[in-house]
Amino acid sequence: MTNTKIPFLDLIARSPLIFSNVITRVWRRLLEIPSRGFPTGVRKDSFDAQHGTNTSGIVWLTNLRSENFARGIRYEPCPPRTCEAAIEQAEIDPTQFYFIDVGCGKGRPLIIASRYGFQQLIGIEYSAALCQVAERNLAICKIENAKIIHTDATQFTFPRANTFAMFFHPFQDDILAVVLDRLRVATEGHKLVIAYTGDGKDLVARQAWLEPLRDPPNMRLFKRKPY
Repeated sequence: MTNTKIPFLDLIARSPLIFSNVITRVWRRLLEIPSRGFPTGVRKDSFDAQHGTNTSGIVWLTNLRSENFARGIRYEPCPPRTCEAAIEQAEIDPTQFYFIDVGCGKGRPLIIASRYGFQQLIGIEYSAALCQVAERNLAICKIENAKIIHTDATQFTFPRANTFAMFFHPFQDDILAVVLDRLRVATEGHKLVIAYTGDGKDLVARQAWLEPLRDPPNMRLFKRKPY
């Protein structure tokens, strides 16, 4: 049987959900222009050249069939220094923490976090294609204590453990609220640090069970009360 790919416009025409997702995502991105600027093209840096990986670039069409696609944000890589500074200023012993990247994309923060000795590295991603890329990148870097979980973040069961949770431009506030509540329940009785970049930082700051920790470059750190 011939495996014929359906052209993108035909795919939209055949699926009301995909059509709705695309229109809603485009409209929301237009509304974000005053705060985020105009969309840009592929961004590359030296990280992949140094590691032999594929973590650069921007991916817009992450998971068109997901009901939450319209509330998501495109994939773009976290600047290495932003991730490093978040970990180094978190005031934790990484060997006593899980590192969880919520919306891990191609896995760059997991690769960076592997240098710090975290107990376990977990990447959550709702795009199957990005999960495959992330798994290949981890294999290239020979990182053995990491796993990629293909699931929607609103369905993920966070481990009951001390957790460092990374959020880099993940999704809209309505999805973020659900994920934060699941994280709150799972980490009750444990230490938690949230590293957040994105428009949802104000929502994170309003959580009564969290308090500000630090503000490294381009990111805000929060910790659970009491810590």
